[in-house]
Amino acid sequence: MIASPKPCNCNCEEFITKPIRYDCYEIIDDKLAYIQTERVDERIRLFCRDCGKELENAEFLIS
Repeated sequence: MIASPKPCNCNCEEFITKPIRYDCYEIIDDKLAYIQTERVDERIRLFCRDCGKELENAEFLIS
């Protein structure tokens, strides 16, 4: 059974991830051009959108 996340003490119910994907751009012929997307191999981390507190066991809460 997967536990449901509990809101932070600040009562915010929105959570954001630490960036795990980056889009890379390069200036080519004086224009900004998309090159590729890179991924960071890290565990998933969630943070309260209001106070920034990290939610414990985030990798088990995301389906």
